[in-house]
Amino acid sequence: MSLTEKAVTKAEAERLGAVPFSFPCRLDSEVWIVENMIRDFERAEWKYVVVKTVFKSHSQLGDWEKPALELWKIN
Repeated sequence: MSLTEKAVTKAEAERLGAVPFSFPCRLDSEVWIVENMIRDFERAEWKYVVVKTVFKSHSQLGDWEKPALELWKIN
């Protein structure tokens, strides 16, 4: 199962008592960052959840949004 399929909503993560740990990582190019952090969390035996979000960019060339994932730590 892919990270995208495992990802939950922000509301679900908050219900689990999780807090944001990473910045949004774009699905098209930055998922490896979340994957590496997950490996670190698993080595440390920390609980986590992956959250669906949106990466927003604002620049002189225009605003755009892309699907993204964040890693949240469950306390």
